[in-house]
Amino acid sequence: RSFATVARAVGNQPHTPLAQLDMIDPLAHEELAACNDTRHQVTEQVPFHAWFSAPANATPNAIAIRQGAAQIAYQQLDALVNQWAQLLIAQG
Repeated sequence: RSFATVARAVGNQPHTPLAQLDMIDPLAHEELAACNDTRHQVTEQVPFHAWFSAPANATPNAIAIRQGAAQIAYQQLDALVNQWAQLLIAQG
């Protein structure tokens, strides 16, 4: 469906740069908007480090980052982030 949309757009607007063409059709735009409607009211101000530590404390062994065969759990990542934070604080 997307290929057909792009092909049609290129055919209809041959001098328009690809970056300016719609790559998905209107129905796909609506589907994406419906799936990605994640707005919600923020009722309290939570510092980023506290927000990040929540999953690390709740599920410390869950995978936080995976790149190919390498992976790191939330607990490990939280410890590394804290080490970097302490280093930066010490540097002023």
